[in-house]
Amino acid sequence: MKTFLIFSLLAIVATTPTTAVRFPVPQLQPQNPSQQQPQEQVPLVQQLQYPRQQQPFPPQQPYPQPQPFPSQQPLPQRQPFLPQLPYPQPQPFPPQQPYPQPQPQYPQPQQPISQQQAQ
Repeated sequence: MKTFLIFSLLAIVATTPTTAVRFPVPQLQPQNPSQQQPQEQVPLVQQLQYPRQQQPFPPQQPYPQPQPFPSQQPLPQRQPFLPQLPYPQPQPFPPQQPYPQPQPQYPQPQQPISQQQAQ
């Protein structure tokens, strides 16, 4: 998150146009007044010159009128659906054979295990 913030700030700073500020340079008085020569002020930062007036826009061409669509062919007449055949009646199922009843099988009764009484 920090790196994203740093990169976004760098992008803003990099794309911001910088204008130089001219600082007046104070003239130093020489020690000997007889050798005083006028010194030319040198700006510390070279000032960038931007053109002040904007160039006028070229005249715009009028917007071309849209061309009409070519005439469409009329839609062909739809063919009517063929008459459907009536749904056939379902045939009855053939008679089923009666399901044979299973004979119940009873388990053989188990003889109870005689428990020996502990003495």
